[in-house]
Amino acid sequence: TLEQVLSRRRKMLLDMADGIEIELKRMPADMLKPDLVQPAIKMLRASLNYGALCYPPEWFNDDDNFSLVLNMTLYLQRILVRDIGRLHAALQKNVLDLKGWTPLGPSRIMLLAGWIGCRPVVKAASKRADDSGEKVKEVLIDLRDAQLSDKDGIALAGLLRRQTHIAVDVRGNESLGEAGTNALVNFMLENYARADRPRRTCLGVKSDSLTLSVPIEGIPHYELRIIAAELVSGIFAEGIAGSMGGKSTVLVLNRVSTAFRVDWLPLIWAARNNHMQFANILLTFINELEAATTYGLKIDVNKAEV
Repeated sequence: TLEQVLSRRRKMLLDMADGIEIELKRMPADMLKPDLVQPAIKMLRASLNYGALCYPPEWFNDDDNFSLVLNMTLYLQRILVRDIGRLHAALQKNVLDLKGWTPLGPSRIMLLAGWIGCRPVVKAASKRADDSGEKVKEVLIDLRDAQLSDKDGIALAGLLRRQTHIAVDVRGNESLGEAGTNALVNFMLENYARADRPRRTCLGVKSDSLTLSVPIEGIPHYELRIIAAELVSGIFAEGIAGSMGGKSTVLVLNRVSTAFRVDWLPLIWAARNNHMQFANILLTFINELEAATTYGLKIDVNKAEV
């Protein structure tokens, strides 16, 4: 039947996953510790279900699509074997430290999705809730200096949209380029702070770590844009060091309640601190955000000249 023909390539991918599972079970102990075999298999399945296997059967009939998922699946096996120890050790923690995470193919964000899928649901004391209504504790994935690519940035923005209790820190990743940066900036501007939904971050500002240190100068171009997007979409107050003046290499901000929205004017903050780089970018982002909130327009910084 036509359905069987369309499903053939997807079945090939399923068979490939079964083969990888067998390889993991047979892998020497010096490559994969025996107690990590089952966690690795579970994370493999969760990663594939999020990424390569989430598409309908007809999607695989495109040669480019099929080649892409085969390549991603092969690299997924390699990076899973390399990193399963640190990923498994962090399943019960509220921080996954991947600072300086070395690239190994195009499957890193898919693996992060698998890691999230393997985490137990931890109830949070706050009123924050995920899409299913279960209260979950926010977890930070530290991706600073991880050489994220433009495709990683796009995939990460997609993951953040689906996982509302995940916070990330992507500073030090100029390798994101224009496309990857725009994807994350769009995500932040879409998720501007509101009392009725989770607060989002790409800079590691989460419920139990509310401070953001902004360098006064020397901020790389793409990182500058991500910081600016967070300042526009969030609500902050100047820290004690910033309000007291004096010489410092950073400007300290604290994320505050949405009740203080009227007191947070990022453009005024940038002007008061003579941060012209921020002032120029903030003007563009503020216009984008006002258009979206006032007129219901779709935010797209790919069309913004910044």
